[in-house]
Amino acid sequence: MGSSEKKRTGRSLNGPASKRYAVTIIDHSLSFINPGGFTLIELLVVIALIALLMAILVPVVGRARRMARATVCQSTLRQWGQILAVYTTENNGWLACDPTAKTTAISLFRGKTAHVELDANPDPLFLSVDTESIRCCPTADEPPPEDAPVEVCFVVGAPEETLLRKVRRDGHAFGTWEVLYPPPAFYGSYGFNGHLLSNDVDSSPRHMTSHGVRVIDVLGRAEVPVLLDGFSPSASPDPNDGPPEQVVHGHQPATGMNSVCINRHNECVNALFLDWSARRVGLKELWTLRWGRTFDRRGPWTQAGGVLPEDWPRWMRNFKDY
Repeated sequence: MGSSEKKRTGRSLNGPASKRYAVTIIDHSLSFINPGGFTLIELLVVIALIALLMAILVPVVGRARRMARATVCQSTLRQWGQILAVYTTENNGWLACDPTAKTTAISLFRGKTAHVELDANPDPLFLSVDTESIRCCPTADEPPPEDAPVEVCFVVGAPEETLLRKVRRDGHAFGTWEVLYPPPAFYGSYGFNGHLLSNDVDSSPRHMTSHGVRVIDVLGRAEVPVLLDGFSPSASPDPNDGPPEQVVHGHQPATGMNSVCINRHNECVNALFLDWSARRVGLKELWTLRWGRTFDRRGPWTQAGGVLPEDWPRWMRNFKDY
């Protein structure tokens, strides 16, 4: 019986079914064990394809995120335009200002004044709105660090000085500023046109006054910046101001054109103009805007003024010329 089983077993091993199984294993081009599994080569190819897709998608996602932040920034500036348009309409077309533009800017950023005895502006501006959520560009929306440098600004007519921190972080140019005093403290990343808030604008002589600007009488309102990305609550650029020597402003004074020449939105900044429109402004275009009455728009840093490509810092040379 046992020998017959062995014979049958032997015959079965050498039968047609066993031959077909053996042929299947031998003829499989990829695997001798699991014909349906992945080989090492296939796995490496899949990993390489995933890495390639990630390398392509990560910059695209980052670019989309930056574009989204820039869009939100323009939307924020349009909100400021609506607020200021309503404010000037309720004040018979006048935008109140002060000889010290920075005090006016701080009051505007507050949206409401602090305690009267601590108010840095002798003629407070009442916007009657909450401006906390629209003081910062999304790209720069980050509280200043505790060890940020402090600039003391003495305000004429105020009972105490105003403490202002201008934060220029090492590693990027998206810093913020912070008003520490008078309370309550707050921070932001936009700056008002100091020429406008000081009434240094081209307007009809019959309406000129030291206490305000009649918006409708200002010439070229679509080219007069009101509010834009900045390192200070207000900036009063000079046409002779040169551009920052490097894209990171960490060790440079945030004054004049340095306060607004920030590569925050891909070779541009966002700005609100006196016709209450908001748009992108090329960094080199900043020297051609109608900042104020005494600002020469054909100055040495414009094409009309004869600027050469090699005159610009290396980080700005490939930017669009104006």
